[in-house]
Amino acid sequence: MKRIKKINHLGKEIIYTDYSGLNEVKLIETILDLEKTIFEENKPFLHILNLSNTLLTMKVLLAINRHARLTKHLLLKSAVIGITGINNTIIEGISTIFGREIKPFNNLEDAKNWIVV
Repeated sequence: MKRIKKINHLGKEIIYTDYSGLNEVKLIETILDLEKTIFEENKPFLHILNLSNTLLTMKVLLAINRHARLTKHLLLKSAVIGITGINNTIIEGISTIFGREIKPFNNLEDAKNWIVV
């Protein structure tokens, strides 16, 4: 299953990354694959993440922190779907630390509608 996809919504390209159900190792591998995609294109991007049924461990948080620092200059907007409980608190903290809005949504359609505005 391809975890990183480009989707178009209302004429805008969005990178959609599906981390749902991944274990720690696969989550980190997917983050690294995403970085490769971003740097190959080297252009500003919109990003939607699906974090349903994932556990953000310390190793995953370190990978997210690194990724956020490396790609900050290219990220236009971020939305996340599928977060609950502690993961929501973690995402809010990342958003605050890096000074970028990462807006949570319950479903992909709402996230797509918000991110292209």
